[in-house]
Amino acid sequence: MGAEPKVAPEHLPDGLSAPEPIIEAPGSGRGPVREGYFMTVREGYFMTVREGYFMSKKLLIGVACVLIVGALSAASASAAAFPQFWTDSTKTTLLRSVTAVPKNQPDALEWVNNGPVEFVLTPSTKEAPVLCNEVEFGTTVLVNSGELETKLALPFGVAEGDDCIQDMPGGVIEVPTYFDTGANGVVPASITFTGAKPPFIATLHKLKFSLNKSRTFCTVSLEGAKGTVENVVEGFVEESPPNLNMTFPGVPTSVICGTTKLKGIFAANFFLETMSTTTDTAFLG
Repeated sequence: MGAEPKVAPEHLPDGLSAPEPIIEAPGSGRGPVREGYFMTVREGYFMTVREGYFMSKKLLIGVACVLIVGALSAASASAAAFPQFWTDSTKTTLLRSVTAVPKNQPDALEWVNNGPVEFVLTPSTKEAPVLCNEVEFGTTVLVNSGELETKLALPFGVAEGDDCIQDMPGGVIEVPTYFDTGANGVVPASITFTGAKPPFIATLHKLKFSLNKSRTFCTVSLEGAKGTVENVVEGFVEESPPNLNMTFPGVPTSVICGTTKLKGIFAANFFLETMSTTTDTAFLG
């Protein structure tokens, strides 16, 4: 075989010396390969070159292309502009939106209040707030791509009328409370979710409640009301807190009682009660 060829250190990968011999692959035309050398690069991106394998220039170019594409894909995945809903904290499976195939079969999330939902209709007076002890939001996933604002539709909701009360000077009265709908009977509301990290921001859109207060209807607009969203990664139980939750800690509202315009306050905490998935929870991130 003759004398073993020597390779100058500058021809070796950075940080390597040349204690082992370099051999020529007979008839390969692929140049010298270091015997017994394993080239291992960062896991998940590069490949391992096994002993005795000869890398051609074409293969090197191919590997480089794969690395570039992989790096760009990873950067794209980690650079989602908006938080997304997942089935759990492992962030393995996204909740289905209306655009997921097959289309128009989105995941659904039912939210219920944790503690009373508070409507202050006249904060400038000493009148007590209306407290609703059973309010539910029915939502479905409209947008969950991470490229556009994450959005839940809120086509249905219910507030149990006999559980909405107000403490008045003459005694406690019931204040039946309704979700305002369009002519088709559907609540036209939605909730969008933004933010780069927890706690995320939930914003209500086109959501109105009407409270029947002694035969005078007071309509409360929550347009643009903002709250915070927090995850719970363990310890959750279906239909009980703790779970994924939204908190509106006392946001200003526009109120019309009859013909009188007022400025009110809305405060509530909602937690995820039931899910269309098998995980009994959802994770926003």
